Amino acid sequence: MKLSKRLRCVADAVGRVKSITDIGCDHAYLPLYFVTAGGADFAVAADIRPGPLAAAREHVRAYGVSDRIDIRQSDGLSNIRAGETEALTICGMGGLLILKILARDREKLDAFARIVIEPQSDVAALAEGLSALGLAIMAEDLTTERGKFYPIFTLAPGDGRTNGDWDMRLARTGHPVMRRMIERRLRQLEKIEAHLRTEGIDRPGALADERARLRRLSAVMKRGDIVDGK
Repeated sequence: MKLSKRLRCVADAVGRVKSITDIGCDHAYLPLYFVTAGGADFAVAADIRPGPLAAAREHVRAYGVSDRIDIRQSDGLSNIRAGETEALTICGMGGLLILKILARDREKLDAFARIVIEPQSDVAALAEGLSALGLAIMAEDLTTERGKFYPIFTLAPGDGRTNGDWDMRLARTGHPVMRRMIERRLRQLEKIEAHLRTEGIDRPGALADERARLRRLSAVMKRGDIVDGK
């Protein structure tokens, strides 16, 4: 089972586990990968929508692993028992939806040994919300696929006071995808600000704040002498 670059990055963050639950499984690509590649002995592929679940069943049947992957209709974690699997993944959703899923069943989360999420929007709001839930971003990665950038977070119970610094931590490592993301976003901001000037509109403070943070991230990457925690 071959994964997309984005999902492979998620799988690498999870590592080898005995069992895994994938929320919003779509066609069950991630559970299939774990079971067929030896990454897990058992998986739960959960989705709220009947269409993706039907497609997931067909894929699982085609690979001959129906006895090792449980296809289950579930609104988030509502139909998942605490401690049922070792790992949990939530991918391909907006950050606010992921946060809603985690918050609604917060009491179940501490039973998972590994939680990996891949938000596709509202990353800053997600990071702040995770802190309020007592969840800390313990590791972060960033990948790109089809011209879009996707952060991947590994979570664990904790105060999460530094959740908002995930991008700075990646910058300190000199992450090549982070460099590309910063450069692209700075170019986008330049075009937006140029358009606003031609329209005689003052630059919103939010744009100025974003530009300043991007420049700080870029400066950190260029110095190349900053170590995590310094």
